[in-house]
Amino acid sequence: MASQVDIYNLALGNIGSSDTVASLEERSKQRIVCSQFWDTARDTVLADFDWPFATRRETLAQMPETTSNWLYTYQYPTDCLRAQYLVVPGQRVPDEKNQARFDTGYGAGGQVLFADIEAAQLVYVCRVEDTGRFPPMFVQALSWKLAAQIAMPLTATRTIVETAMQMYDLEVQKAWAAAFNEGNQSTTYASEYITARGGDGISCGADYLIRRGF
Repeated sequence: MASQVDIYNLALGNIGSSDTVASLEERSKQRIVCSQFWDTARDTVLADFDWPFATRRETLAQMPETTSNWLYTYQYPTDCLRAQYLVVPGQRVPDEKNQARFDTGYGAGGQVLFADIEAAQLVYVCRVEDTGRFPPMFVQALSWKLAAQIAMPLTATRTIVETAMQMYDLEVQKAWAAAFNEGNQSTTYASEYITARGGDGISCGADYLIRRGF
């Protein structure tokens, strides 16, 4: 299991730094910068992929608020980083054509979810703060995302930022490929992820590794 400090040091190594962090209490520049970006980097990586260890199913609490466009209003889970889909009775994972529609917005009590399903259950990616639950693939992806964010404050070198982001994309693509091979992921998600990054993330990462001599 990797600790938060371990991931800091992986990120520092990813940007070519020989400095390390010994504890979360030390006052070094490296620790301060890593801590500054930690929460954002962790939550971004969690939200970028349907990580099985961070996927939850929760029956939503119905709210008294009403809207003319939807039958029901539900409280949005406070730990939700990205909503995946609403559970449809009789279907384990509904395909795109059969997914129940929903929308999100804000009500008097904060963020809410609108749907036409009674007693709705939401499957979503949740915030996970315990690093002991992070699997190795997630640790690698997070170390590269954090590296991309600390590179400018610590090195002022844009090419290092770009390299770290390329490696991050590769790590997430590897995670998708592993999940797809196990039957846990849809090709729709993969195509959306690749399109959002302007092409074939796997081949781009492979080309980078070849150029780097790996």
